[in-house]
Amino acid sequence: MVLQSLIQTSINEYTDILALMGTITDPGMNNRIEDLNITGKALLEKQERASRTDKKIIQFLKESPESCQQEGIAERAELIHEVLKVNKQIVPKLESIKSLISSELRQIKNGRSAMKGYQSTEIKNGRNINNML
Repeated sequence: MVLQSLIQTSINEYTDILALMGTITDPGMNNRIEDLNITGKALLEKQERASRTDKKIIQFLKESPESCQQEGIAERAELIHEVLKVNKQIVPKLESIKSLISSELRQIKNGRSAMKGYQSTEIKNGRNINNML
């Protein structure tokens, strides 16, 4: 009975993970860095929870191999394969976003360096005001 409960918990966790991954792959999502950070943190939290549940399931299956026939094992395996498939689709998209953000940060840094070159060489101790008088 405990194993069946763990399997159902695992199925729910992987379903939640797929839903979060779906928000990343959704073309309507504007991929704001804040949204990606929030989604990424939630995804990591859910993956850690699923991992803890999986360890418990594996322990049960090691102790009693006949439990492999338990209802829900096949559905859980399908969900895990779906998570792997979606993960392969997400990684290139996230890498391109990371590259784009890195490039933008480099441009900003170079722009700030260029702007420092436009500073006045005069001594800034009120000379302009004294010249006006």
